[in-house]
Amino acid sequence: MEYTQRSLFDDSNLLGVRFFQCLRDFNIDGAIADFSELGRSFYPPMRFAEKRTALDSLRVRIASMDRKNLELLAGYYRELEGGPIPALLDSEWSSIRSGFYAELSRILPVGFCGFLIPDMPASEIHLECGEYQNALEAAFHYMAGHEEDSLNRQIQSFAVAKMGDSRAARRYLGMALFNDPRRCRERFFADEEIRAEWCDVCGRNTNDEAWVEFPLQLWRKKIIRIQEMSDDYERWIMGKTETDEAPASIRFLHLLILAEKRRYRDDPGGLLEEYRKRMRETQPDKFIEYMATLSRWEKE
Repeated sequence: MEYTQRSLFDDSNLLGVRFFQCLRDFNIDGAIADFSELGRSFYPPMRFAEKRTALDSLRVRIASMDRKNLELLAGYYRELEGGPIPALLDSEWSSIRSGFYAELSRILPVGFCGFLIPDMPASEIHLECGEYQNALEAAFHYMAGHEEDSLNRQIQSFAVAKMGDSRAARRYLGMALFNDPRRCRERFFADEEIRAEWCDVCGRNTNDEAWVEFPLQLWRKKIIRIQEMSDDYERWIMGKTETDEAPASIRFLHLLILAEKRRYRDDPGGLLEEYRKRMRETQPDKFIEYMATLSRWEKE
């Protein structure tokens, strides 16, 4: 009897391992077959019927689409990610996500560095597959041929952090957040201290408010150092402020970059006061906080 129970338990374990591997391999049919066997096993999964229904709907949708179409597959993944499936298949979602990205990577054209859909760059595919050098290069080549992009820049930050360069990671993250924090993702914070600061900001703000407050908090705490951002980035931000149609909170971030770069260079050209004047006009309350921070730094 004891041997039989142990054998049944071992079989369930092996089925579970195979089931999750099928999900990571994007083999939904194989995953469902293994999951069905688990449902008949000595230790069936919790919420089996509910999860089986969710897996069946996933299989039907994928079977009806052209799996070689990058845009369709990427769009369906984003649709799934924002829907009820991650909650229904909570313990399985990480493996499903890995399977989608592995499939996208398999059909991604060699050398492609653009966007599959508006919020999914090729660099994200490489990053999610653990190909950090490829993610870094795809993000770099996209921005070299187009323009500064916060999502690609944050992906660069994550990739170099995983490759061991924490200083460059924070510099790239700062460039992403001060350009347009609304395009950044919580998932791509690789630094434990950064994640702790994000949790702190989220605890005091709505989600939208948190994203525009976050770069300011990192700057005030000297976690992000504007003086280390490149001159090319400064020039790009300068050009952006000339025709900036972003909300006031984002324009303030751009002006803070320009003001701080001038302050660290002892204000060649005398533009520091002009930038500060525009900051005060854009967001008076944030400008008061900005000046208070500089005053505090002077006393340290």
